[in-house]
Amino acid sequence: MLYLTAEKCKVNVKLSSLTLHTSPVLWIESAENPLNGTAALSAEKLCRTAKAKVSPTPRNLPKYLLMVKTHGPRLAPFVATLILYFSLVRQDPQGELWTTVLKCLPIVALMFYVVANGFSLKKDYRRSLWILLGLVFSCGGDALLNVNLFPFGMVSFGVAHVFYICAFGWKPLKWPIGLALYVAVSLFVYFVHQKLDEILIIGVPIYCYLIITMLWRALARAVDAKNFLTIFCAVGAVLFVVSDALIAVTMFVGVPLPCPRLQIMITYYAAQFAIALSIADDGPQSFRSYRRKIK
Repeated sequence: MLYLTAEKCKVNVKLSSLTLHTSPVLWIESAENPLNGTAALSAEKLCRTAKAKVSPTPRNLPKYLLMVKTHGPRLAPFVATLILYFSLVRQDPQGELWTTVLKCLPIVALMFYVVANGFSLKKDYRRSLWILLGLVFSCGGDALLNVNLFPFGMVSFGVAHVFYICAFGWKPLKWPIGLALYVAVSLFVYFVHQKLDEILIIGVPIYCYLIITMLWRALARAVDAKNFLTIFCAVGAVLFVVSDALIAVTMFVGVPLPCPRLQIMITYYAAQFAIALSIADDGPQSFRSYRRKIK
């Protein structure tokens, strides 16, 4: 509240200083005599000054527009590198260095986003650390797969899923979701196991159970929290499984897919984007109450 007394007249200018949801409201209450010209001009000037100082806050914006405004600039490198990859890499790569670099650049851009969003080794940013490490090993997996080192690339992605599992946590457990997923992946492993050889006989089942565990933890978190970021992250986990399933059916089952590289990479990049975006509410406790309001 701000009060101005001018010749037996009181001017009460009420500013919503905490929420800033409304424009300044001016009440002019006559005491004994009406305001004279000087006092009226002073009151009008005060009101204009107050209105100029009150600017809309992000809370006035729709929550999705607020997220775009806040995180859009940090995600711009990801969009740019994504366009660059799909524009220049026209066919399945044959281990060239330039295609490997272009394939890894979007994941590197997501690493930049995680760090730019706020990063520290403190407990408040623990989830960001796990996601960042998952992106690092995913980038390594991309490079190894692109130079035809499939078993090593699979190991790198398996480590990435371990870090994603750590990021999503084990609470709440939601064991019925996990049980259903493990039954499904067991049937898949049984179906493709006869088509595997050498190290893949051991590596593929382990990897399948790791990625399905990652999906379980993302779904359990989304069912419990029920907000935009956790649900979007769970969608990303589903897309990650879809992307890897497309690789499996083309490599091990021999199912011909139209434009398989495009299907695999589009679902893969969308998955990594959704998982990386899940750290948007990571940070100190003092900021979390505000960030929850935009989910």
